[in-house]
Amino acid sequence: KCAIMNYAKIKDSSLLQRLFSCFKSQRKKECVNHTRNKLLEWHLKHLPIKQDRDCDNTHEPIPLATWPGQQLYNSVEATIAQNTNFALAHISTIQREIETELEESCPFELKDQYDFCMICSESDICEAEKLTENLSTQFELVGHLVWNSVYLGADHFTVFEQVMQRSSVVIFYITRSFLEDKFCCHVTRNKLVSPAQICGTIRNIPLLIDPDVALPESLRLIQKLTLQYIGAQFPKIFTDKVRFEKIERHVQCEMLIDSNRLSLIRDAVKRISAR
Repeated sequence: KCAIMNYAKIKDSSLLQRLFSCFKSQRKKECVNHTRNKLLEWHLKHLPIKQDRDCDNTHEPIPLATWPGQQLYNSVEATIAQNTNFALAHISTIQREIETELEESCPFELKDQYDFCMICSESDICEAEKLTENLSTQFELVGHLVWNSVYLGADHFTVFEQVMQRSSVVIFYITRSFLEDKFCCHVTRNKLVSPAQICGTIRNIPLLIDPDVALPESLRLIQKLTLQYIGAQFPKIFTDKVRFEKIERHVQCEMLIDSNRLSLIRDAVKRISAR
């Protein structure tokens, strides 16, 4: 997505072409790392404070400033070096103290991002889960059945919304049970009637499992996907641009957590120096 933005702003297609080429030619894990690094590199070059992280010659993920381990220690040490109130002998103790504080208040944990998520009624969970796995394998996508994120005591609406926000495409597993389920109807309200489009791709897709099911009037005129044509339509839905969105969201989450942890490090160093 960053490559597309770059092209739109300054008509530079080189990054976009490299990303597309990488996606199609490399093995999946190497491709994800390489693409993540390129997107991260693009972001870092556009920050107010430049951070040069060349990634042309590596397929390993570029470490961010506060990644647990040596990278975090280096960042703490650099922050301490800007403060003259510390004795060098105390650096290792301060590093460990800040590391413990970060793990408690802002751990470097990233929620999974998905190419698509599947929403179904509770009675269709088994069939929908099998279809999600098959589609993920067949088209090399990261799919997720939303019910697998629901845990005991969780607010279902909140969980569903969070998973949908972390998915490029939302697929609704439409069966008779789905249409009779008040919870499912509430979740899909307005999403299928006015489906959002990004880059020409509809992001909320009704998948009609039973063609003979009687649809409510609000869904009759909406373009629907069926199992018969899913093999032909999925490659059109999940274009290169759509697939990259998952990696872009992942990079944005990484950078947000990293930024928050850097702020906490600076605050912690100031607080410790004032003791």
